[in-house]
Amino acid sequence: RYPGVEAISYVHVIGRSQVAAFTNQLNAERLPGEQSSVKIYPASSHDQLAVLTYFASSSQEQQVIGYDLFTNQPRADMLHAARDSGEVRASTPLALITDNKTSNPTGVLMAMPVYTSQSTHNTVAGRRAALRGFVVLSLQAKQLISAVYTSNSPAGNIALTVSSHHHIMYQSSTKTFAHGLSRVVDVNVGGQNWQLKFSAPHNYSLTN
Repeated sequence: RYPGVEAISYVHVIGRSQVAAFTNQLNAERLPGEQSSVKIYPASSHDQLAVLTYFASSSQEQQVIGYDLFTNQPRADMLHAARDSGEVRASTPLALITDNKTSNPTGVLMAMPVYTSQSTHNTVAGRRAALRGFVVLSLQAKQLISAVYTSNSPAGNIALTVSSHHHIMYQSSTKTFAHGLSRVVDVNVGGQNWQLKFSAPHNYSLTN
């Protein structure tokens, strides 16, 4: 129903002194059939942890509960940008965390910060003090872009390549057009630059 949407999760931010109590809480909330023993991982010495607390996916199990997103730099950068801006922020292209031990699909994450309602959020300092956690959407880039492009692509022989940070996330075709037409469009997606390159044969008419 929602192509490219791999999972939606809630990430709770805690302090180092809260690790033991929060781990006990995570284990107490496990339902029958879910991950039986949750640990916060990987180990780190950070003062704050961003713990994956709730997780919903049609294709994955619950084994990712307890993962600390602050231990991974691209994920931490996204969360910090969302926290300080008060807006949805995207990650750079990365390997999504799944239960598949042999393949982790390339995707992007989108994070929306969650603050306490009693605090003011009109300054960066205020937003940092009021932060509770994040709602995070995991997207498989290839599936997402393919679904959008194929349902809205114009008639004719147009190839689309989408890249970000020198990483190709989607290619509709590997064809090359000698002396063909091309246009590059930069699009801001959650604070990240996505480069869309459109290519077509030299005799292609955009009016068709």
